[in-house]
Amino acid sequence: MPPSKKSTKASPGDSTRRARVNHKPGQQQTARSIAQVGGEEESSELQPAGARGRKATSPSTGGRERKAAPERPAAYERKLTPQQQMHLKRARRRRRNQRLIFGTIALVLILVVALVIQQIVAKNEAITQLANAHAASTATSGAATATAGAKATATESVLAPDSPPAVLGKTVTLPDGLQYIDIKVGTGQEAQKGDTVSVQYTGWLQSDDVKFDSSYDSNGGQPFQVTLGAGQVIPGWDEGIVGMKAGGTRRLIIPPALAYGAQGYPPKIPANATLIFDIQLVSIDNTSTSTPTPSS
Repeated sequence: MPPSKKSTKASPGDSTRRARVNHKPGQQQTARSIAQVGGEEESSELQPAGARGRKATSPSTGGRERKAAPERPAAYERKLTPQQQMHLKRARRRRRNQRLIFGTIALVLILVVALVIQQIVAKNEAITQLANAHAASTATSGAATATAGAKATATESVLAPDSPPAVLGKTVTLPDGLQYIDIKVGTGQEAQKGDTVSVQYTGWLQSDDVKFDSSYDSNGGQPFQVTLGAGQVIPGWDEGIVGMKAGGTRRLIIPPALAYGAQGYPPKIPANATLIFDIQLVSIDNTSTSTPTPSS
């Protein structure tokens, strides 16, 4: 039996031992290369032939096995500390409060604007109603004035003043104390004793200028008719109207002796009162009859 030949294949342990024996620096690289070659040979023996062929012929690896890419570590999740969580909650609460405050302010502004608009509309309506009422009142007053003017036959205002107005003119004093002032001289014939005349009049007390009688008030605005010299009126009238012309106005200042004397005419005229009359002669009519006294 032929003797067995000693295997020339290097074992993995031989390459390692040879690398350990060489201590020189120049031989360390050679030892590493031998160990690497020995490792490759050992791995090639363990692998199938097909695998060794594919590995040897792989151009991309150059005979070396491709290393797998290392897996990337999972993304680091940042964990908040309790203090940071508290600050985050405070920031969220602050933003929520700000939104509530802004919403409340906007609502209040809307309510204020609506209230102002409502007040403006109500004010305009009140002004319109007041203007309409004033227009209606003016129209009614104008109609009443027109009616009173149509009833009055005097050429001056139908309203008697409460106190005697100031007048201009020469004051004439007669021997019995009667005084008169021709405020306006009329035209045509003069009134004589026995004539029936139509007059408008207003009388005041000289002591306090208080009105006590007026044809504009007591006679319904109609002229008062009287026959001169017939004793229908006080003596101051019978004497003072004589000589007036139609359309004329005369002021008579009548002393107590020519008016109501010591007895007066209660309750309007006290005793020994001096009277003031403004008389307007409207017309002279000789066919008229007696009429009541002007002081009634």
